Amino acid sequence: MDTTTTSALREHVSNTIFEQTVRSLTDVGFAQLPLLDAPPRLRLRWARAIAALATESGRRPARSGAPLLLWLDPDHFDEQGASATGMLAWMLSLAAGSVLYLSAGWQHLGTADALYELCASYGVKLLLEESTEPAPLPLCTHPVLRRFDEVWSIASDPALGWLRRALRTQCPLGGAITLAGPAGVGKAQAAEWAHFELCVHGPKQERLSANGELRAGRWALVRGVESLEGAELRALRARILGEEPRWTPPSPQPAWEPPPSHPALAELCGTGPVWSRLKADALRLRRAPPRAILILGETGTGKELLARALHQLLCPDAPFQAIALSASNEGLVEDDLFGHVKGAASNFHTGRAGALLSAGHGILLLDEFGHLDLKIQRKLLRVLESRMVQPLGSDKLRPFEATVIAATSCDIHRMQREGRFLPDLIARVEERTFRMPPLRQHRHDISAMARLFLTQWAAEFGQPVPTMSPDAVERLMGWSWPMNGRELRNVVRRAAVDALEHGGVVHLQHISDVPRPGQRAPVLVTSHEDDGPRCADREVEGRLRACVLRIPPLTDRPASLRAAILDRLAGRPITPDALTALESQPWRGNLTELDRALEPLHMTAPGPVTLLRLAEIAPQLATPAAATRAAPILVHLFPSIGPRGGLRGLHQSEDVDALVIGRGLRSLHDALPPAGQRTDRQEALAGLLKDRPAAVLSLDWCDHVSKLSVVVRRAGRGLEAIRLPHSQLALWAGPLSQRALRQGPPGVAVPLGVAGELRLVGASGRTWVQLFLSEGPLAMEDHDEEVLARLQTGPRETRAEGQKLGPQLKALSEQDVDALVDIVMGYEGQDFKDHVWGSIPALRRQGLHTLADYLEDQALAGLKAQRLFTSNLTHRERLLSALGEAIQAHPTPRVARRRLPEKIALSLRQRCPGGDDALER
Repeated sequence: MDTTTTSALREHVSNTIFEQTVRSLTDVGFAQLPLLDAPPRLRLRWARAIAALATESGRRPARSGAPLLLWLDPDHFDEQGASATGMLAWMLSLAAGSVLYLSAGWQHLGTADALYELCASYGVKLLLEESTEPAPLPLCTHPVLRRFDEVWSIASDPALGWLRRALRTQCPLGGAITLAGPAGVGKAQAAEWAHFELCVHGPKQERLSANGELRAGRWALVRGVESLEGAELRALRARILGEEPRWTPPSPQPAWEPPPSHPALAELCGTGPVWSRLKADALRLRRAPPRAILILGETGTGKELLARALHQLLCPDAPFQAIALSASNEGLVEDDLFGHVKGAASNFHTGRAGALLSAGHGILLLDEFGHLDLKIQRKLLRVLESRMVQPLGSDKLRPFEATVIAATSCDIHRMQREGRFLPDLIARVEERTFRMPPLRQHRHDISAMARLFLTQWAAEFGQPVPTMSPDAVERLMGWSWPMNGRELRNVVRRAAVDALEHGGVVHLQHISDVPRPGQRAPVLVTSHEDDGPRCADREVEGRLRACVLRIPPLTDRPASLRAAILDRLAGRPITPDALTALESQPWRGNLTELDRALEPLHMTAPGPVTLLRLAEIAPQLATPAAATRAAPILVHLFPSIGPRGGLRGLHQSEDVDALVIGRGLRSLHDALPPAGQRTDRQEALAGLLKDRPAAVLSLDWCDHVSKLSVVVRRAGRGLEAIRLPHSQLALWAGPLSQRALRQGPPGVAVPLGVAGELRLVGASGRTWVQLFLSEGPLAMEDHDEEVLARLQTGPRETRAEGQKLGPQLKALSEQDVDALVDIVMGYEGQDFKDHVWGSIPALRRQGLHTLADYLEDQALAGLKAQRLFTSNLTHRERLLSALGEAIQAHPTPRVARRRLPEKIALSLRQRCPGGDDALER
């Protein structure tokens, strides 16, 4: 274990029992862990943290696969005496230099002295669980131990010390870091480990938000960067290229008149001119209460606090209802708002009054108002205008008297300009508008807000109110607080827990997860590509490839594999033959597949893991010989798209190490005659095969293929293709996970990965042969979407790197053109792929079966429709011309054009360079 992890745990998990146990285990090699009043999983978390602190990487012997902590549950030892001692000795031989944790019930394995001597002979430290009265688990350790338990696999991996050191060095620099490697190796968990190491409780953002909000200083973990576009890609670009605003020191507190005081406004502790006006406006509402109020502000600025304060001001005796509009789908939102009658749907066995009616004469808070779907917006507008509600399934209108408060962190006025929000609905709810200021605009209130949060925490847990040191206050005021008051509240409450054992004073080390002014946090990106991810922005792609940390597959790290197996046995010992069988498996899914395979063990009766038990629960894991046999080489000869969108065609499977592709071959003897009778090309083939088991693939139907053309052979974890000398056709090949193919000179290997494409191309650029190869059918199934995308145009010519393959459709009727234009004009900002897919039944009702068959692929429907407007020269002009006429006939052409999908709108602007005015003319 690395010393930084030790210091991070020691800083955030500190109490007397914990420190005494670690000290005893470090100095003596033996300690007793108090029997904690917690489930076994929580006690194991404690044992892992103690092992992390008591074991230093520099003192551990270089032992293959030695885990950091070996946990054994005595209930899984079938017998006592010599048999149990022999099994225990075998397990200790696997854990030399580590910590052995024996949970309660260890007495029947021997006395403490005997166990200690046995462990000492193997260089293992012993941690025994006491059998005394259970002790309570300290409250302050819960969140930190849970976080450390989540990143345990990376933190304890004996073969990933280089990765931990690299992340610890690179993350403080604040740049972009790419974690590459196959699926299931723990890339996202490595990012979580880095965040735990350096920030522990600091804010982190998974992926990027839809509105592109990613403020400076926040850790970000981006998965699937290849699919980012629009606002998300722009936010990532601004973050990586350093285009975010720099921090400014807190400005001096300006002079202002004291804000009005009222008990209902007590929790709004902001001061200054902005808050004075806001509180004065809230008090003036009592003279003439409005029917609807709009509250705007960023996340965490206190919009709900203001809504509750308005409730106390306007109608304290009436109900207060709050509904989160971003947490439900369209059908649930409609039911939550308007309610339903009994029998309105098959699952509506009783009636329900919606939130509008349940609020009575009180307040209804519509939280995240900006996430409403356009369909619900229209219904809500009608309800607010008429002040009448029609529950689902009812034909009667019922009046409602509630005051509606709409709160949102979205820029709904920008959404209105883009055609994604109804202007009439905004006008209806903004009878009075309140704008909540972000915390960075009134930094002088940070100290008072922190004291308020400390007071609330003390009252909640019955503790004395902690105080804050001047250094801690200065650090709080120097941070920009991207999540505003909510983030400040979480930081202060965590610091209060850590300060319990330090005299009740919050010091700088208790808020170490708050960055210093000017400090940038990193962006961590996960990618399945070895050389880094690909995305639409070339400059961003270049930055992402500047620092690539590749995590090898599990089978290339024997030490990691053994440690992972021992860690996932959940306290069970394992016999040598069972461990050998598990280690010899290919584990193509890496840690994900290992977790899934060993999960049935936890549901079986107690006992050790033997080869017989493996054969009972998972026969495929109990045969080492089967595990060492590689998957066959699968070749799709004439692939095509089936009537239901799937991949079909002839395929050939060869359980060999190499495949010779050529023409006129009947056997390997035809390709490789005896020595002394070989040509130069055949000698080159013999050098490539090196006595490997090989088969032949004869392409007799193509006269342009040479007798010996290409060799495909296994190489590490995947395949590679090599063009033989003097071949007539050029070789273009590459993995299916990459967009472009590479040309392979004679004798140079081109990697195909576990699944790849191979083309033989003539001098004119025409592709004569197109093959798809993979290691077994499962690898091809994992990449079937890439194969379908490449088959859209057919293998007629080899395209340069980065050029996309467009679709083909021979002819479009006038009805087809009108239908495609109607589909695009009906798009209202949702997922375009789902929008096109949902339009296919209507196309069939109109008799447009050819167009429906072409679009009937749920994964590619939106892409096919867009390319007809953007890339297909045969249909593009007709479609864009008809689309332009439809926009001119629209009542609001500007709004209609802004609703178009981004790529179609760009093609339309290129065709009409005059912009909106040209389209309207």
